[in-house]
Amino acid sequence: MKKVVVSSLVLMLAMVGMAEANLYTLQPPPAPDHDLWDLDHNYYYAWKITPSELNLSSDEIITGASLSFDNIQNWDSQPNSLHISLLVGDDLSFTDEVFIGVDNSSSGDNVLDDFAGISLVTFENLPNWPQDLSYDFTEGDIATLNVFAEDGVFGVGFDPDCHYWNDGISLTIETIPEPTTCLLFGLGALMAIRRKHYGT
Repeated sequence: MKKVVVSSLVLMLAMVGMAEANLYTLQPPPAPDHDLWDLDHNYYYAWKITPSELNLSSDEIITGASLSFDNIQNWDSQPNSLHISLLVGDDLSFTDEVFIGVDNSSSGDNVLDDFAGISLVTFENLPNWPQDLSYDFTEGDIATLNVFAEDGVFGVGFDPDCHYWNDGISLTIETIPEPTTCLLFGLGALMAIRRKHYGT
Protein backbone atom coordinates (compact mmCIF):
# COMPACT_ATOMS: atom_id res chain seq x y z
CA MET A 1 0.00 0.00 0.00
CA LYS A 2 2.81 2.39 0.90
CA LYS A 3 4.42 1.85 -2.49
CA VAL A 4 1.16 2.64 -4.28
CA VAL A 5 0.61 5.82 -2.22
CA VAL A 6 4.17 7.04 -2.84
CA SER A 7 3.89 6.30 -6.56
CA SER A 8 0.55 8.11 -6.67
CA LEU A 9 1.97 11.19 -4.95
CA VAL A 10 4.91 11.24 -7.36
CA LEU A 11 2.45 11.04 -10.27
CA MET A 12 0.33 13.86 -8.83
CA LEU A 13 3.35 16.12 -8.36
CA ALA A 14 4.54 15.31 -11.88
CA MET A 15 1.14 16.28 -13.27
CA VAL A 16 1.26 19.57 -11.40
CA GLY A 17 4.78 20.23 -12.65
CA MET A 18 3.82 19.41 -16.24
CA ALA A 19 0.93 21.88 -16.41
CA GLU A 20 0.89 23.02 -20.02
CA ALA A 21 2.10 26.56 -20.57
CA ASN A 22 0.31 28.87 -22.99
CA LEU A 23 2.20 31.48 -25.00
CA TYR A 24 0.61 34.67 -26.30
CA THR A 25 2.39 37.13 -28.60
CA LEU A 26 0.93 40.62 -28.90
CA GLN A 27 2.03 43.49 -31.13
CA PRO A 28 1.09 47.18 -31.12
CA PRO A 29 -0.04 49.16 -34.19
CA PRO A 30 0.42 50.18 -36.87
CA ALA A 31 0.20 47.01 -38.94
CA PRO A 32 2.00 45.51 -40.73
CA ASP A 33 5.19 46.83 -39.11
CA HIS A 34 4.01 46.97 -35.46
CA ASP A 35 6.72 49.53 -34.73
CA LEU A 36 4.76 52.28 -32.90
CA TRP A 37 5.53 54.67 -35.74
CA ASP A 38 9.28 54.22 -35.18
CA LEU A 39 9.05 55.71 -31.67
CA ASP A 40 9.37 59.36 -32.55
CA HIS A 41 11.02 61.30 -29.71
CA ASN A 42 8.42 64.08 -29.96
CA TYR A 43 5.77 61.75 -28.54
CA TYR A 44 5.13 59.11 -25.91
CA TYR A 45 2.94 56.04 -26.37
CA ALA A 46 0.52 54.20 -24.08
CA TRP A 47 -0.42 50.84 -25.62
CA LYS A 48 -3.67 49.42 -24.18
CA ILE A 49 -4.10 45.65 -24.13
CA THR A 50 -7.68 44.39 -23.78
CA PRO A 51 -9.37 40.95 -23.59
CA SER A 52 -9.92 41.06 -27.34
CA GLU A 53 -6.14 40.76 -27.67
CA LEU A 54 -5.29 38.70 -24.57
CA ASN A 55 -8.26 36.62 -23.47
CA LEU A 56 -7.03 34.75 -20.41
CA SER A 57 -9.32 32.19 -18.79
CA SER A 58 -10.23 32.63 -15.14
CA ASP A 59 -7.82 29.89 -14.05
CA GLU A 60 -4.74 31.19 -15.91
CA ILE A 61 -1.95 33.02 -14.15
CA ILE A 62 0.90 34.82 -15.88
CA THR A 63 4.26 33.19 -15.15
CA GLY A 64 6.52 35.00 -17.60
CA ALA A 65 6.65 37.96 -19.95
CA SER A 66 9.15 39.60 -22.24
CA LEU A 67 9.15 42.70 -24.44
CA SER A 68 11.18 42.51 -27.65
CA PHE A 69 12.33 45.01 -30.27
CA ASP A 70 13.37 43.86 -33.73
CA ASN A 71 16.28 45.78 -35.30
CA ILE A 72 15.93 48.82 -33.07
CA GLN A 73 18.44 51.65 -33.47
CA ASN A 74 18.86 55.25 -32.42
CA TRP A 75 18.61 57.71 -35.27
CA ASP A 76 22.07 59.14 -34.51
CA SER A 77 24.90 58.78 -31.99
CA GLN A 78 23.63 61.20 -29.36
CA PRO A 79 23.05 60.06 -25.76
CA ASN A 80 19.54 58.62 -25.52
CA SER A 81 17.03 56.89 -23.26
CA LEU A 82 14.01 54.68 -23.92
CA HIS A 83 11.67 54.40 -20.92
CA ILE A 84 9.32 51.40 -20.67
CA SER A 85 6.50 51.18 -18.12
CA LEU A 86 3.64 48.87 -17.14
CA LEU A 87 0.28 50.64 -16.88
CA VAL A 88 -2.85 50.05 -14.81
CA GLY A 89 -5.90 49.18 -16.91
CA ASP A 90 -8.31 51.33 -14.89
CA ASP A 91 -6.40 54.41 -15.98
CA LEU A 92 -6.51 53.62 -19.72
CA SER A 93 -9.88 55.16 -20.58
CA PHE A 94 -8.98 56.20 -24.14
CA THR A 95 -10.82 54.37 -26.93
CA ASP A 96 -7.96 53.74 -29.38
CA GLU A 97 -5.45 50.94 -28.99
CA VAL A 98 -2.65 53.45 -28.47
CA PHE A 99 -2.70 56.89 -26.88
CA ILE A 100 -0.07 59.21 -28.37
CA GLY A 101 0.92 62.12 -26.18
CA VAL A 102 3.08 65.11 -27.08
CA ASP A 103 6.44 64.88 -25.33
CA ASN A 104 8.35 68.15 -25.22
CA SER A 105 10.65 66.95 -22.49
CA SER A 106 14.10 65.60 -23.24
CA SER A 107 14.23 63.35 -20.18
CA GLY A 108 12.11 61.27 -17.81
CA ASP A 109 9.18 58.94 -18.32
CA ASN A 110 6.31 61.22 -19.30
CA VAL A 111 3.94 58.26 -19.66
CA LEU A 112 4.01 57.82 -15.89
CA ASP A 113 3.27 61.52 -15.47
CA ASP A 114 -0.11 60.97 -17.17
CA PHE A 115 -0.96 57.32 -16.42
CA ALA A 116 -0.74 55.14 -13.31
CA GLY A 117 1.77 52.31 -13.38
CA ILE A 118 5.32 51.24 -12.62
CA SER A 119 8.62 51.66 -14.41
CA LEU A 120 9.91 48.44 -15.97
CA VAL A 121 13.23 49.41 -17.53
CA THR A 122 15.10 52.28 -19.14
CA PHE A 123 17.43 51.43 -22.00
CA GLU A 124 20.30 53.89 -22.15
CA ASN A 125 22.42 54.95 -25.12
CA LEU A 126 21.23 52.51 -27.76
CA PRO A 127 23.59 52.53 -30.75
CA ASN A 128 22.83 53.93 -34.19
CA TRP A 129 22.99 50.51 -35.79
CA PRO A 130 20.20 47.90 -35.66
CA GLN A 131 20.09 45.28 -32.94
CA ASP A 132 17.51 42.95 -31.43
CA LEU A 133 16.69 43.99 -27.88
CA SER A 134 14.53 42.39 -25.21
CA TYR A 135 13.51 42.83 -21.60
CA ASP A 136 12.46 39.83 -19.50
CA PHE A 137 10.03 40.76 -16.74
CA THR A 138 11.32 40.15 -13.22
CA GLU A 139 9.34 38.17 -10.64
CA GLY A 140 8.16 41.46 -9.17
CA ASP A 141 7.10 42.72 -12.61
CA ILE A 142 5.14 39.52 -13.22
CA ALA A 143 3.39 39.77 -9.85
CA THR A 144 2.38 43.35 -10.70
CA LEU A 145 1.31 42.30 -14.20
CA ASN A 146 -1.01 39.66 -12.72
CA VAL A 147 -2.59 42.30 -10.49
CA PHE A 148 -2.95 44.80 -13.34
CA ALA A 149 -4.38 42.13 -15.69
CA GLU A 150 -7.04 40.89 -13.23
CA ASP A 151 -9.69 43.07 -14.85
CA GLY A 152 -8.53 42.08 -18.33
CA VAL A 153 -7.00 45.43 -19.30
CA PHE A 154 -3.45 46.68 -18.80
CA GLY A 155 -0.95 48.69 -20.81
CA VAL A 156 2.66 49.19 -21.77
CA GLY A 157 4.12 52.68 -21.96
CA PHE A 158 6.98 53.89 -24.16
CA ASP A 159 8.71 57.24 -23.79
CA PRO A 160 11.56 57.60 -26.30
CA ASP A 161 13.95 60.43 -25.48
CA CYS A 162 15.40 60.01 -28.97
CA HIS A 163 14.04 58.63 -32.25
CA TYR A 164 14.23 54.83 -32.51
CA TRP A 165 13.74 53.15 -35.85
CA ASN A 166 12.67 49.53 -35.44
CA ASP A 167 11.17 46.64 -37.38
CA GLY A 168 8.58 45.60 -34.82
CA ILE A 169 7.72 45.37 -31.14
CA SER A 170 6.35 42.22 -29.46
CA LEU A 171 5.07 41.40 -25.99
CA THR A 172 5.18 37.67 -25.22
CA ILE A 173 3.23 36.39 -22.23
CA GLU A 174 3.42 32.88 -20.76
CA THR A 175 0.65 31.49 -18.57
CA ILE A 176 -0.21 28.25 -16.79
CA PRO A 177 -3.34 27.08 -14.97
CA GLU A 178 -3.22 28.38 -11.43
CA PRO A 179 -1.67 25.93 -8.91
CA THR A 180 -5.03 25.23 -7.22
CA THR A 181 -6.45 23.96 -10.51
CA CYS A 182 -3.37 21.80 -11.08
CA LEU A 183 -3.58 20.36 -7.55
CA LEU A 184 -7.27 19.55 -7.92
CA PHE A 185 -6.52 17.77 -11.19
CA GLY A 186 -3.70 15.86 -9.50
CA LEU A 187 -5.89 14.90 -6.54
CA GLY A 188 -8.52 13.64 -8.95
CA ALA A 189 -5.90 11.43 -10.58
CA LEU A 190 -4.80 10.18 -7.15
CA MET A 191 -8.38 9.24 -6.23
CA ALA A 192 -8.80 7.42 -9.54
CA ILE A 193 -5.65 5.36 -8.81
CA ARG A 194 -6.92 4.61 -5.31
CA ARG A 195 -10.25 3.37 -6.66
CA LYS A 196 -8.47 1.20 -9.24
CA HIS A 197 -6.23 -0.48 -6.65
CA TYR A 198 -8.62 -0.72 -3.72
CA GLY A 199 -12.04 -0.66 -5.31
CA THR A 200 -13.18 2.27 -3.15
